[in-house]
Amino acid sequence: PLLVMLSFQAVLLLQPDFGGAFTLGLITFAMFYISGTPLRFMFTTLLFVLPVVVKLVMEPYRLKRIFIFLDPWKDPYASGFQLVQSFIALGSGGFRGVGLGESKQKLSYLPEVNTDFIFSMVGEEIGFIGVVFVLFMFVMFFSRGIKIAGDAKSLFCSYLAHGLTLMITLQALMNIAVVTGLVPTKGLPLPFLSYGGSSLLVNFIAVSVMLKISRGDDEQLSVQTQEMIIKRRAHLKARRLRRKAQ
Repeated sequence: PLLVMLSFQAVLLLQPDFGGAFTLGLITFAMFYISGTPLRFMFTTLLFVLPVVVKLVMEPYRLKRIFIFLDPWKDPYASGFQLVQSFIALGSGGFRGVGLGESKQKLSYLPEVNTDFIFSMVGEEIGFIGVVFVLFMFVMFFSRGIKIAGDAKSLFCSYLAHGLTLMITLQALMNIAVVTGLVPTKGLPLPFLSYGGSSLLVNFIAVSVMLKISRGDDEQLSVQTQEMIIKRRAHLKARRLRRKAQ
């Protein structure tokens, strides 16, 4: 599993997409912990990975993001512009917001307002009430996902439900943390809210799988998955035998 994760992270870093790779790493280590992996193995892996992370963080543009994150008002018209405009959007909303469709920050003031910084527009248009509602919905999603994972009849589906829940909620947590200035800026969409067809499609597929598990069909799903793996292995074995015969 670790090699698979590192392979996907390598592909993401070639983009470069450090935020996606970092989130994938968090999900993987969380799954290791849930599955009962010894902590010494996790710490050893972390020690090997840490130098690579430090090397990636030391890239000039990433260091610049970190320094700007610490004090975006130091350069509000250049490097810190996006974060400052996000703060202005959140602050402008007040308790009840300025009204749906009445956002001023989305009029070319706040970059990526329909994708990475959609949460800022929610805060501006719907205010504190909208922000709390969105947070509440993600908390509910997390709690229901963990319950589905706990009630799953098979171990495979339990891990699957845990992973899908973490995939969505950790991404939401990272996005909200970026928008509110708690972590450096990363290019992560807010699940179910940010504009983007592929992200929305993947999230809905994840939800549909979790719904199937919650209905008690996870045992059938597990059997189908095992049958698919067996068929795939048989196909690969037959292909190797044909190659040897040639």
